[in-house]
Amino acid sequence: MKKTFLGLVALLLGTVVTDAVAQTVNSSPLKQRYGAAQNTVARNISRKVEHEIAAQMAASRAAGGPERYVGKNYQPTPEQARDVFVRMENLMDKLPQNQREFYRGKLDTVKLDNGLPDVNDVNTMKAYLAGYKLLKYFPNEVPRIRMSSFAENSVVLGAYAADFRELEKKFGGNWAYQWLTKVLYDENRFKMLPLEFRDEIEPLAWEMLYSLGEKELGVSKQWMSFFMTDAIMEDFRSVTYISDLDNPQNDWNAQVILAPIFSEEKGKYFPVALCALHELLHVQNFFPGVLEAEEGKYVLTELPNSIRDIMLADILYKEVMGIDLMTEVEYPNVNSAVDYGKLAVFFHKLTRKYPDTNITALLLKPEVTRYFQELYMPPYK
Repeated sequence: MKKTFLGLVALLLGTVVTDAVAQTVNSSPLKQRYGAAQNTVARNISRKVEHEIAAQMAASRAAGGPERYVGKNYQPTPEQARDVFVRMENLMDKLPQNQREFYRGKLDTVKLDNGLPDVNDVNTMKAYLAGYKLLKYFPNEVPRIRMSSFAENSVVLGAYAADFRELEKKFGGNWAYQWLTKVLYDENRFKMLPLEFRDEIEPLAWEMLYSLGEKELGVSKQWMSFFMTDAIMEDFRSVTYISDLDNPQNDWNAQVILAPIFSEEKGKYFPVALCALHELLHVQNFFPGVLEAEEGKYVLTELPNSIRDIMLADILYKEVMGIDLMTEVEYPNVNSAVDYGKLAVFFHKLTRKYPDTNITALLLKPEVTRYFQELYMPPYK
């Protein structure tokens, strides 16, 4: 292979990248396929996507709802949160030392707004959920949940929630962002990696999972191994379930279930390790206490995940094929209105420019907004 895998991860994390100017493989076919403003395939895909968005908005309006789908909100009012925190405080002397330290730590993270708990703050909501469960189950211990579940004691849950809420607030109604969410969240991501190189790709994908798990999530390889063992279910699909406070256990949590994507007949292959990173990013982006809505949690829920899926698949492909990371590759099995090779390299460069910025926060950068506006193809333009 051209590079060691540690070098590959360093490239992904933006710490070491060559200064080679990006090149284009098969530039003439790429130009023919994506460059023309009247490109029939791209325009047809664009028209279909925008019609789907418009239909969803119309159905929501007809039902008396908002023009876009937003998750059902299970956040308390500031007054309700204050009452829970006061009752938690009153229980402190009755708790064993280890539990007292845990719940005291939660209370110490509560953020105030005009003298009341700020229920729009991630850590405040984590503290509220912890207090809700404590009051529900006291004097018994809150039941332990599965390794593949994430609740208020998880460092993974809501790690990027503030960034995602800002993304939704600024661009949830932006047609270019909505359009890209629809265009990129499809099966084309599963057609980037060649099936015949599955044996070479799989171990690299697992190492990528462990490396990113340690860097982004702050979890060990051992933790990730237990998580994967607990979460994988064959013949299912990769999904993140959200439980609300009205279930029998009154136990809000995000539950991840994973399944490999592999279909020789349909030419689809996406390592389960990448499925795990996709779902874990949902957990990182989730705001605690918000339940997913019928049409997906937020309008832009899948946008950061789909872009990172493409980036990671692009990195694996180039590692196996011995191609420089900054080379734009044409993926012959991808039939999309967006050029995956160009998209991947754009974000690889941006990751180098902002090495300590997560993918969700990256989408708030002004150069990304300009890039999305350039990619956006209104169907009748």
